[in-house]
Amino acid sequence: MQTPFISEATMDETTHKQWWPLHIKHALGEILTPDEQAIYDAGCAQLDAEEKLPGSVEELKQARQKMLELKAEYERLNRLYEAMEAKRAERESRLSDPTRQPHTSIQRGY
Repeated sequence: MQTPFISEATMDETTHKQWWPLHIKHALGEILTPDEQAIYDAGCAQLDAEEKLPGSVEELKQARQKMLELKAEYERLNRLYEAMEAKRAERESRLSDPTRQPHTSIQRGY
């Protein structure tokens, strides 16, 4: 099974065995020699070049556009809800006590 975001052509085993200890050393904050740094940087560049996101750039753009549209619709509906809630509260405040119904607010999940 392929790991998500990694292509089939990954770093060869020999290179990985040379790069991995440098990666650990770097992750622990240890200083790499200039030669080690060059090997480490080359390995990182190779791994970065091999990464790929699922889907095309166009699909990602479309998903982002849809998300922005849904966010705008949510905000529009939220403003409408707030306006209706204010109108309900204002009208209810004009009712006499015996006429008023106990109000239970809708629980919103955010």
